[in-house]
Amino acid sequence: MSSGSSTRYPLPFPSSSSSSSSSSSSSSSSSSSNKLANKVANKLGFDPNTWITPQSPNNAYKKALSTCYLGLSVPPKSLKNDPFPNLSHSTILKSLQDLTPYYQVDVTQPFGLGTKLSKTYVTRCLLGDPGTTYKYLGLRMFSSSWSQLCSSTFLTLSSSMSSSLSLELSSLPHPPSGRSAFNVSLINRMSYSSTLKTEPTFSSEKMTVSWHADSSLEHYSSIGVYHIITDECGAVKCDEGEEEGWRIACRVVRDVEGPSRASGLKSENGKEEEGECYPYLATPLKNGGVYYMLDDFNHHHQHAVLAPVGGDGSVRYSCTHRLLRVGNRVEEVFEEVEKVVE
Repeated sequence: MSSGSSTRYPLPFPSSSSSSSSSSSSSSSSSSSNKLANKVANKLGFDPNTWITPQSPNNAYKKALSTCYLGLSVPPKSLKNDPFPNLSHSTILKSLQDLTPYYQVDVTQPFGLGTKLSKTYVTRCLLGDPGTTYKYLGLRMFSSSWSQLCSSTFLTLSSSMSSSLSLELSSLPHPPSGRSAFNVSLINRMSYSSTLKTEPTFSSEKMTVSWHADSSLEHYSSIGVYHIITDECGAVKCDEGEEEGWRIACRVVRDVEGPSRASGLKSENGKEEEGECYPYLATPLKNGGVYYMLDDFNHHHQHAVLAPVGGDGSVRYSCTHRLLRVGNRVEEVFEEVEKVVE
């Protein structure tokens, strides 16, 4: 991690950062890294072989949110109240279900151009400002405008999320570096399947979305997610954030995105010599809730979506709001293509 990020995301217990970095120098073996991870876990009072959750002992989850996971914000929203003053859960859900003909499986190249193709486990579509595109894992998606497919619901949701984002950023203990705005929403539809990939860290969970940091974003921009869960028949499911239900998992991976993005590829399980000393977080998601990854959180963390343990027949919709960086508008993409073919 760069010097700024190591200061911003310290270990979740009171000790000097120098002791942790010296214990995990580039010459450290995997064995010494594991010993360091166990040492950190012992100080926190949690089991290093499982996730930190809100139910973990010794206030470990709260400590993690205020240190190495500072910037992950999960406001107390749920189905008990409308997400925003001018928008109801039922209105959003109807619009999400109306998009059914437009959800598509994506075919990506996770390991770079010319490598094996891979289909996503989720179906998705992209909405946004006119002319916006989003590129990830070798695939470029072209957005439909906010109101082109479903009246004004998603534009209203994006505006409301932006307003809420301003309040979230003001709660940070440091001045935010990024803008409080969104210009696209990647909408995902996902459900449990026995063919889902196994999460590699603890090999006890299935993932609908594998470990990643969001790409193509304006540096220091925040990410805001609204999600809602239904049963297999499309009715809203009562889900207050069960420990074994839908969860967002997070791990520290330094400079995985942003202006100081590391040049080397990370291993598939994301463990690097210093990264192993950080705990892994799993946050249960209340139905109808929102969460934010603020400021430079996406630069130094990866996240994944964990499916309900054993499957419960539910369907999860998520609207992931982002701010794309310059170079991702249609006209800018065409300009680059023209330069190549000239």
